Amino acid sequence: MVFAKFKEVANTGDFELHLPLGTNVGKAITEICLKYPSLNLEDAKFLIAVNYDYADYDKVLQDGDEIALIPPVSGGWA
Repeated sequence: MVFAKFKEVANTGDFELHLPLGTNVGKAITEICLKYPSLNLEDAKFLIAVNYDYADYDKVLQDGDEIALIPPVSGGWA
């Protein structure tokens, strides 16, 4: 799930990834970058949430987890 400027750039708010078991958030972000290169996440500042809880890149994902990429809301596009 992506919000604000990310949603505009990707032209979608939701998308589905099929990742192997044991994939962490960092690898999922890499896959999102490959699928949506226009997001330019390598240079962006954003928070990550997994199932509505903030998470780090090393958090291992479980089947059905929802990842949210949350850009800055008050400072504009970073």
